[in-house]
Amino acid sequence: MPRELGSGIRTGRRGEEPHRAQLGAARALVVTAELPGVNPKDVHVTLDDGVLTIAGERQFEGGGDSGRVFRTERAYGNFRRSFSVPRTVNGEAISAEHKDGTLR
Repeated sequence: MPRELGSGIRTGRRGEEPHRAQLGAARALVVTAELPGVNPKDVHVTLDDGVLTIAGERQFEGGGDSGRVFRTERAYGNFRRSFSVPRTVNGEAISAEHKDGTLR
């Protein structure tokens, strides 16, 4: 059964943090993050000294031609999530795919 590994380090307001799942597999560590509405060009993934960081920016979507917004419940702005991964993770073998609002 998959289990969560490492400890989370959170920054920013709670609404701006992408949800993530960190799953251990036989020979791989799979991390997913929910990033709906985030342009893949605005997402950066780094591994530094055993800490994996997903950072980026969710752009504000204005109110159409008028530019007016009555109410929005989607957080926007910069976000960053960092968490520990086992030191055995090979940074050279990391890959990422952003599809249908999920980074994997």
